[in-house]
Amino acid sequence: MMKWILFVNLIPKHSDQLIRLMKFACYQLGNTRLLTKLLVILEAAGVIILLDKSIKPGDVISLDGTFGWITQLGARYASVLTRDGREYLIPNEDFITSQVVNWSHSSDLVRLEIQFGVAYASDPHEVKRLASEAPLQVARVVKIPKPVCHIVNLGDSSIDFTLRFWIRDSTAGLTNVRGDVYLALWDVLKENNIEIPFPRRDVTILSGTPAAPPLPND
Repeated sequence: MMKWILFVNLIPKHSDQLIRLMKFACYQLGNTRLLTKLLVILEAAGVIILLDKSIKPGDVISLDGTFGWITQLGARYASVLTRDGREYLIPNEDFITSQVVNWSHSSDLVRLEIQFGVAYASDPHEVKRLASEAPLQVARVVKIPKPVCHIVNLGDSSIDFTLRFWIRDSTAGLTNVRGDVYLALWDVLKENNIEIPFPRRDVTILSGTPAAPPLPND
């Protein structure tokens, strides 16, 4: 198996040709079992990832709650560096057997969203317009595609919206840019006297009500 790993690592730029050549050779020999064994060995060693380049150094990924970017990819494990400086060594088989979100696989554009609600006295059409303009005040938010805002629910005490926007530099963090957009949204709603409600309950105490009967003794 180590011979195959060393061989594959020497020619990563020609991975597609290598796989086609392996299939052709095995089919010509009439030995599909050999092809299956070879692919199983390569996949178990994590070399398939090196071949198809679905995961590569520099990609921003999230896997089982770990969010970060790949700094190194070897035949056995990948090194993932998180925003807080922690470095995780993740076995390559986890990328094959688990669901992985690759934020930068085919494009560096990443769409994010935040949720918020406004009071029922507000004009929802005006809220949508103002909210769609708010993310553009944040430097990391791109202008195209444009931010969009939609009503998603008529709640108990608020009209609920979702606000979606796009960024290109996911390696710079997601939580911080969401926070900046929330601040921009807060400012624009406050400037236009649009209230963000919070749950309230009115309690009325009635006087002169009869006392509850005593509980029977056990």
